[in-house]
Amino acid sequence: MKGILLFGHGARNAEWAKPFHRIRDAILAREPGALVEPGFLELMRPSFDEGVDCLVRQGATEIVVVPIFMAAGSHVKKDLPRMAGEAMDRHAGLAIALAAVGVILLLARVGHVPWIALVIAGTWSSYGLLKKQSSLGSIAGLTVETIVLFPVAAGLLLWLGVQGGGVLGHADARLHAYVLSVGVVTALPLLLFAYGAQRLRLTSLGLLQYVAPSVQFLIGLFVYHEPFDSARFQAFALIWLGLAVYSADSVWSQRRFFQKASKA
Repeated sequence: MKGILLFGHGARNAEWAKPFHRIRDAILAREPGALVEPGFLELMRPSFDEGVDCLVRQGATEIVVVPIFMAAGSHVKKDLPRMAGEAMDRHAGLAIALAAVGVILLLARVGHVPWIALVIAGTWSSYGLLKKQSSLGSIAGLTVETIVLFPVAAGLLLWLGVQGGGVLGHADARLHAYVLSVGVVTALPLLLFAYGAQRLRLTSLGLLQYVAPSVQFLIGLFVYHEPFDSARFQAFALIWLGLAVYSADSVWSQRRFFQKASKA
């Protein structure tokens, strides 16, 4: 079950906490069963840890942290990753997410359920899970996939050829070479993906999948000059903030592991 932690700096003046409670009340008014708690870095209670513990006691197994700062500075870059890592150490199986908030903003902006995007994401995630669990190597696994899909692909190409569509047999030599080279261009990333899927955690693999759409976003923005409104800016900022928090937490955990190993 998901919970939401409204994370702020805190202040000595009790009035400073009222906007956080108003946000929580607004969420609960729309979703009466939601798990929402504030958590502050310092000077106010509940603290970040107390907010996380409260959500866990209510049944939360995944917590979305929403940083609310006028000037985040090092608090989001350093303090939040450290506290998130410590909270996950205290509660086994607890996941703390920031990237999900950005995705939710984009979904709200679209105004309807993007079925095609969700199907693509679901099938690719299932593919990654199967690769993770497969005992075959990357080359052997890709060979099996090719053997299974070859009859379907060959049948489709033959049908297109008979119907007068497609490229094969209907274009010049250069275009034929481009089309045939697509197989190599596609196979290499799949081999590398299979190699990485068996060696990385699925959480790491999933977060890395944000790199490709982010690159596409940069191309669309700076090469094709596509419109970029405030909603998309907020969503991408939160997604990359989530990636930064996760990466920082991984480095922090690895550093603590080596420090404990050196003292042992």
